[in-house]
Amino acid sequence: MHEAPFYYIEANLVCLLIFAFILVKNIASVDRQERQRCFDQVLILHILYFLFDSLWMLLYSGTIQTGSGVLSNLVDAILFSIGAFGAYYWYLYLEIMLEADFVKSSRARLLRAIPAIATMLLAIIGFIMKFNYWGMEQDGIHTTGMYGLMIVMPLLYVLAATAKAFGGAFRKENAPRRGLYISAGIYPLAIMLSAVMQVFNLYVPIICCGCTLAMIYVYVNSLDNLISQDPLTQLNNRSELKRFLLNMRHHPETGIYLMMMDVDKFKGINDRFGHLEGDAALRCVADSLRWACTKCSKRHFIARYGGDEFTVAAIADDEQEVKDLCSLINDTVAEKNRERGAAYELRLSIGYARLGKEEDAVRNCLAAADEALYRQKKARR
Repeated sequence: MHEAPFYYIEANLVCLLIFAFILVKNIASVDRQERQRCFDQVLILHILYFLFDSLWMLLYSGTIQTGSGVLSNLVDAILFSIGAFGAYYWYLYLEIMLEADFVKSSRARLLRAIPAIATMLLAIIGFIMKFNYWGMEQDGIHTTGMYGLMIVMPLLYVLAATAKAFGGAFRKENAPRRGLYISAGIYPLAIMLSAVMQVFNLYVPIICCGCTLAMIYVYVNSLDNLISQDPLTQLNNRSELKRFLLNMRHHPETGIYLMMMDVDKFKGINDRFGHLEGDAALRCVADSLRWACTKCSKRHFIARYGGDEFTVAAIADDEQEVKDLCSLINDTVAEKNRERGAAYELRLSIGYARLGKEEDAVRNCLAAADEALYRQKKARR
């Protein structure tokens, strides 16, 4: 037996406090969506893992003597179960982020939880049958074949989550959130790499440090995303639009048309059907803009300007492309509104202007597009 390396336990406790801090901040959030609740489950499981991992070190170093080994086998079973469900919830977090259809079905979620449940059942059997996951030798602790078996099924979640994240990052409609997807894909890879390194250095706190560094990276990216994103529609916000236009002003070879649009008779939707339905209408418009813009060969920048106003910074060779995009957007809005069974028509008024190269180009373009929008609304009335 070796004396417990207390720096290992101290590192676990420091990492635990960092995860607890992030969890408290998340719980205190006013608008906690399902994705965030799933993220919180991952945080809780990590906190539990750090606690039991510290207990594991005390047991396997011989600092805590139990004699029978029942407690050490129980801790093994708990750690493997926590690891499996932590991997599952991260996979689920990615699927919710990608708006997968299966997440709406409890049965489909349960089916995808089978590898985690199987790992937990195998851990329980291992506890009852007193399987050995570790071998004690003169030069320290060594893993057995049972250890490899217990990490195979959680590894499936890691590979699936990584593939989903990087696949989602390079979809055209997810371009504004690309950094968030990439960080979410790096996280399970970092944990897997840390776990492999931990096997060869069991007295070094590699897993907790690797998990914490990766989580801080994900958390910082998510904060950046919240700062730049409209919470209701998940589109870029006004600040991001202005930043984009300022950057594009320095590309003289690129034609940028700013399309300013708002929802016709939106106040009537709120007054007659309530603000929740008004929010649903705005989300429908946002989804329609994403869909319409992905059908174009060029990449466009979509943002919610405020209230019921939206903007698209369209990269176009000529004005006719912009007119075609205006028609496609309104056709898409009408179709998606019918598909969701709304009791009212949904239509946008759209005005646009080309971004110039002068010093006040962004302000002038916004004013010109807004004036064009006002003229169209006036003509319709």
